[in-house]
Amino acid sequence: MASEKTILKNSFAFFEYIYAPFKGGKSVKPSHIFVKIPIIILSTVLTLFELYVASIGSVNTLLLVAIFVACLYAIAFTTTTYSHKATNITIIDYILSLCSLGVGIYFVINQERYLSWISGISQFNTLDFIFATMLILFTLELMRRVAGIGISVVVIALLVYTFFGHLLTGTFAHREITLELFVERMFISYEGIFSAPIQVAATYAFLFVLFGKFFLYAGGGQFFFDISALIAGKKVGGPAKIAVISSGLFGTVSGSPTSDVVTTGSITIPMMKKIGYSPVYAGAVESVASTGGSILPPVMGSAVFLMAEFTGIPYGDIIQHALFMGLLYYFVVYLQVHLGSQRMGLRGLEKDQIKGLVETFKTGGQHIIPLFILVYFLLGGYTPFFVASLATLAVFIVSWFKKETRITHKKLVEIFVDTCTSMATLSVVCAAAGMVIGSINLTGLAGKFSSLIFSLSNENVFFSLVIAMFIIILLGMGMPTVSVYVLAAALVAPALIQLGLGILETHLYIIYFCVMSAITPPIAVACFAASSIAEASPMAIGLRSVRLGIVAFIMPYMFIYEPALLLLGTTTEIIMSMVTAVIGSIFLAIAMEGFFKRKLNIWARAVMLISGLLTIYPEVYSDIIGIIIGFGTMFYIYQQIKSRIYIPDIEVKG
Repeated sequence: MASEKTILKNSFAFFEYIYAPFKGGKSVKPSHIFVKIPIIILSTVLTLFELYVASIGSVNTLLLVAIFVACLYAIAFTTTTYSHKATNITIIDYILSLCSLGVGIYFVINQERYLSWISGISQFNTLDFIFATMLILFTLELMRRVAGIGISVVVIALLVYTFFGHLLTGTFAHREITLELFVERMFISYEGIFSAPIQVAATYAFLFVLFGKFFLYAGGGQFFFDISALIAGKKVGGPAKIAVISSGLFGTVSGSPTSDVVTTGSITIPMMKKIGYSPVYAGAVESVASTGGSILPPVMGSAVFLMAEFTGIPYGDIIQHALFMGLLYYFVVYLQVHLGSQRMGLRGLEKDQIKGLVETFKTGGQHIIPLFILVYFLLGGYTPFFVASLATLAVFIVSWFKKETRITHKKLVEIFVDTCTSMATLSVVCAAAGMVIGSINLTGLAGKFSSLIFSLSNENVFFSLVIAMFIIILLGMGMPTVSVYVLAAALVAPALIQLGLGILETHLYIIYFCVMSAITPPIAVACFAASSIAEASPMAIGLRSVRLGIVAFIMPYMFIYEPALLLLGTTTEIIMSMVTAVIGSIFLAIAMEGFFKRKLNIWARAVMLISGLLTIYPEVYSDIIGIIIGFGTMFYIYQQIKSRIYIPDIEVKG
């Protein structure tokens, strides 16, 4: 028995030894002045360069991206350790950081040759091969450090398939691809490391992250919180409703579920726990509210910028089409929080804990100006690149309206460094996603994957959508949203479009499930971030988050089968589809929380669930039946309580 335990223990130790490198590194703050100063200089120079290009300058995209990657790789190597167990960076990291800059310098020196490059004709010399190989290896190493096992395994598997797939037989075989061809394509091409994902990171994403940092440092986050408290603070379950509204407002600016949880959750989660919410419920509310920011216009997340590039649909059009569904998401989450708070008998905040309307706008009303500019110019057809820089300038100007919110030169440097260190991670992920695109294009894997989906679903639209959903969620459990979207857009989208689905609906379908993977166990990144604040199990928070955000998993099917929800169709169709979507979502929220005026039994919840599904189904007769059953059940419950046949059953735990 003892020997069996020893063998088992040794097996786990061996597995841990093999698995350890894939756990990645961890972020550290450089302590030595000789590292701090270069990071400050690089961050300042890169940020000013980005603002120059966005406003008045003109630089070739390939050159811009090369400079962007070189600077952020240099920062990434000095702010991320080689191992999750390491406590600080090493001399090797300094060398790798300098070598990253060297790759950028080499690209700039050879820019004229690269910008006029013709594959198969232009000469790819030895130095080109060396520096290109260095960039690929740096990308793989940084990907391992910042993204961990998820995308690392996918990229490595694709590389193996790229080089050895010609040895296969059947559908998935491809022509032989040489190392030189692969390295050249990854380095001097718009289908490699410098492809659409990193281009989006270097343009739209960087400037919108910069805007979010400016907004946060200028006190915009506090203004969102005060507005939310003013709207919902006194109501039943006030702190949870504050979390929903403030996290939604801040999330649409930040575009990152994890950073939103950390920023707003540090205030809202302890507040929810204080008035009686369980740690699990408090963490779930914050996770779901923060995650939804990535599907709520006007900013949404980095994946939407990629969608604009991949589909050719203007960014302004995408956010208009996505607006109603984003608002519906938060309406349902807010309603579920309201019902859950009623079920638990929880109160709101005291009057003295909430700022008045005049005081709220007196202390933070100036923050409306940059938000108005952002929305106005985005809808006006201006490029997101320009709009983000203009909105950032507006934040800087309005910050000087009040002494306590001023962005001084010291804060300015902090913002530049904070933005670049945040973007360093995203840049690596986007570069790795570019390698994925390059490998897929070289091997023709997209068409082969479409054939696989068709064979599994028998070319049935619904089953194809379900297969796509599971693929996206499984990928999203271990990969950042941008990477999941790139893979799904390359592998899954073509199959769905071939089945007759619209480009807009297909790509928004993919984005919704990419985003929702942040709250899907077992690797729900938003829930892990919330668990450290709530002091609760991330798995328990994840499971509660799925229940709280269940409508978000249904919404993509809603607009696939009813495009009017994306404002596609006649005015009558759009209005009718919106009305039935709202009513059906109310029924679903009641079913999920199991409460309407009183605690519902399993049969009442089942009836409300069926009513909700019937109402959101895009068919007139099903809408009528669902509405009659749903409202009939609600009226019956109300009459029971009114006649005092049933005494409301109130829980005390979350």
